[in-house]
Amino acid sequence: MSNFSWNAPIVPGMTLAGIKLGSDLEDFKALIKVYCVDFVSGLYKFPEAPLFLLAVNEQQDRIYFKFTVADVALTGWYSQFPESKLVSSETRALVVGFLDKKVSSVSVWMFDYFDVLGDKKLTYSYQGCLADGTRLGSRMDVAASFYDLVYDEAEEWFYEKSGGVILGGGGGDLEDFEDQEVAMIMVI
Repeated sequence: MSNFSWNAPIVPGMTLAGIKLGSDLEDFKALIKVYCVDFVSGLYKFPEAPLFLLAVNEQQDRIYFKFTVADVALTGWYSQFPESKLVSSETRALVVGFLDKKVSSVSVWMFDYFDVLGDKKLTYSYQGCLADGTRLGSRMDVAASFYDLVYDEAEEWFYEKSGGVILGGGGGDLEDFEDQEVAMIMVI
């Protein structure tokens, strides 16, 4: 993660956000300390990215570092529902998974504001893209023209047959929901 960037290219099976698969857990922990702006609150600020809250989940031999957007106003939830105390917008931004103390997956999520008219403001979510230009907010059917995607009904995402990348969309197969957008990208 020494070259962390909020707009770094995505390379299936290798890297996302400059975080390389196979990187060591202790090296990752040491490096993210540099980006910590409030240790007590768990707030982190990466270059060119908004402020994030960090939650670490451990499950047997797996550890997940889940960075969520700290300012929920960036999701537009309170703009659309100003009286609501509940935030039902996506707040995940970056999740780094470890298996046996090595990076096993890196995923980014689209959390940006969608105004009342549905206009997209994709300025805060991850800005990097795959070699063909696929990024968060891209149409899934266009991505499918570059990749041999298979829809996994149980997980509700698309994985590339040759491996290395998973794309999450609008909750259904392209035959049923052809206008869905890429809302999550994961390298494995």
